[in-house]
Amino acid sequence: MKNIPVLLMLCLVLTVPTNTRADVQQPPSQAAPSWPCFHGPNGNFSATECGLTLVDDLRDAKLLWKSQEPTPPGAAQSPRYGNPGWHGISLGKFNPLKIPLADGGEVTSGGGVPLPGGGASSLLVADGRVYVSYFVPSGDLLDEAERAKREIGPGMWVPDYWRVAADDVVVCVDAARGKTLWKQVFKDNGLNWSDHKSIITNHTGAVFGGRVYVIGSTCRVYCLDDATGKLVWESDLGAEHTKLEQIKAKGLAGKKAFGGINRGHCNGCTFAAGVLVCPDFQGGLIGLDGVTGRKLWQVPKCLAHHATPTRWVHAGGESVLCGNVEGKVRCLDPLTGKERWTLETGRQETSLSIAGDVLLLNASNETMGPGDEKLVGRASGWKITSGGAKNLWEHTGDERVGFVSGGMSGLPVWKDRAFVRNKSGTTMLDVNSGKVLARFDGAKTDQESHGYCAEGRFFHEPDSQHGSIHDVLMLGTTADTFKPMGKPWNTPHYDATGYEMPISHAVVAGFLYLRGADGIYCWDLRKPTR
Repeated sequence: MKNIPVLLMLCLVLTVPTNTRADVQQPPSQAAPSWPCFHGPNGNFSATECGLTLVDDLRDAKLLWKSQEPTPPGAAQSPRYGNPGWHGISLGKFNPLKIPLADGGEVTSGGGVPLPGGGASSLLVADGRVYVSYFVPSGDLLDEAERAKREIGPGMWVPDYWRVAADDVVVCVDAARGKTLWKQVFKDNGLNWSDHKSIITNHTGAVFGGRVYVIGSTCRVYCLDDATGKLVWESDLGAEHTKLEQIKAKGLAGKKAFGGINRGHCNGCTFAAGVLVCPDFQGGLIGLDGVTGRKLWQVPKCLAHHATPTRWVHAGGESVLCGNVEGKVRCLDPLTGKERWTLETGRQETSLSIAGDVLLLNASNETMGPGDEKLVGRASGWKITSGGAKNLWEHTGDERVGFVSGGMSGLPVWKDRAFVRNKSGTTMLDVNSGKVLARFDGAKTDQESHGYCAEGRFFHEPDSQHGSIHDVLMLGTTADTFKPMGKPWNTPHYDATGYEMPISHAVVAGFLYLRGADGIYCWDLRKPTR
């Protein structure tokens, strides 16, 4: 593993954007390879290209490390499943698994009692560091009803699963070796979300310009120094924070753990022009000054349930793109929240994806027929500037391939190729013309699918919610290589997954960083050189 820090340093030769004041418009800076927010550095689930050659079969990927710091799964315990109800892995199935390391050693995944669920925030990677945020149940007060169930019937009582309060936690680990660099615990600031289908399903933060920003379990917002973990400022998301604090107070008074908001909180945040752009978890966005945490603006009802706002870097500076289910797509000034332009188009369900200055959208809200409410989207491409959007193409008739946002997380893109996924397969499109370049029927979505791209490869996960990352397909990104490379891959360790919204995966300089059920795992996807 001695060559890992050297490679990371070689890939970090570009400058990292500095943290800018929100009242000064700064020109965009070209970022070093990183995964700074939910949908990666390019606003489309693609990694920064480093000119690397990846393995031809994911089963040849090598595990480099498991993090020194244990971290919890995403979706976890639930009163529905009993004994004690850990989603996806019962106590009898969380047996220790020995996994070989690339250097000849081995690590253990699983064993003992699984940790309580801590929310499904995705990993962030920047400047040779990996960041993860979650909550840990804390305090003396437990859910009295759950305690009573275990006292009168069979099963194992695990008090930590059913505490009412929680700590908010942020951990930073060395991206080269998995060693803990710092850990920040916000004692008793949080709330224990205790049902697996309603447990926090995103809350992914952002890391930019020497700061890491995270959203806590009661919608507090923390800004930390990314190198030391020192708290720079703390703010909150207004009405949603107030609501969750009231729920916490009621739960403490009544000894009742919070069952969660049904499959809610599916939105992460981004950072543009010195402003942290956060979901308000009521369908809108809030802009916070990245330097001070001061609230700058709020735009209501502009964000779909499964969407994270998209940072768009362009000739005129930086903008924020968002869409909603009513079909309105907005380009916002990140400093003021004011609309630069709007489009009235099809239903947008997930994060908007861009390919440079081309925005990919659903074009219509057609139905299958009379009385059938199932929507059929038509893909469309738009050339965008800071002053407006011009339609480049729109699918009609036989060209129709379905919603561009299949799979909940959003549309993966590699350079000028986009990958439309649905239950019938995946179609590769040219983003500039909309032309269908290739199709593979075997890359089907099932439940909450996830897709991402790196170094000329497209990765397809059929299902990222049911306790494991499995049957991952890797395909090429040209018409003649758009077919599986190797066999489907199943991670040999226990995984952390969300429910309703998949956890996205950071790929930086050929290394794949995955949240596991008991820690962070780093996989080397690079093809060995002889």
